[in-house]
Amino acid sequence: MVGIVGNVHHTGLDEQRAPQLYIPESQGQFADGTMDLAVRTRGDPAALAAAVRSAIQSVDPTQPILNVSTMERVVSATAQQRRFTFVLFQVFAVVALLLAGAGIYGVLAGSVTERTREIGIRSALGAPRAGLLGMVMRQGLALAAAGLLVGTAGALGLSRFLEKMLFGIEARDPLTFGGVIVVLLAVACGACLQPALRATRVSPLEALKAE
Repeated sequence: MVGIVGNVHHTGLDEQRAPQLYIPESQGQFADGTMDLAVRTRGDPAALAAAVRSAIQSVDPTQPILNVSTMERVVSATAQQRRFTFVLFQVFAVVALLLAGAGIYGVLAGSVTERTREIGIRSALGAPRAGLLGMVMRQGLALAAAGLLVGTAGALGLSRFLEKMLFGIEARDPLTFGGVIVVLLAVACGACLQPALRATRVSPLEALKAE
């Protein structure tokens, strides 16, 4: 019987798929004489380990059985180092996101404080609160948009260095980039909101009295 099988990863998910050939055990030429037995199961595969051992020993009681493990554990072991690396990346990304939000908030809060007289005059001349709110929000989102453009261009340029660390997803996956942009914009809006609301509460009388 002859069949066609797909290419497989032999030692890790990060390697290129290689052509696969299955041959009978009697024709195999292995230096160490070892074999790998893969069993497809339904339900918990670990619960069937004893039954598989019994089935093998019923055929050859002297056959040694070593390194019994589930495929999930095997795959997890090959990706353990990269998983740790990506956890570090995630920690650094969260810290960078918090710093970016704090930076936008600090810049806008300082800007509102410096422009207190201007905001007070605008309010005294009839500027609506919605207009003041939009003015400060636009200033903050303009900073965020500039950062997003530079950051996205840099990420696209450097993504090729991550290709060997990824599997099952492209380094320039549009959904991932789109999700990151949405999260960054949401954080930027949250950082802009408090200074913008403070600008709408500036009293024209107090602002004009301030030196």
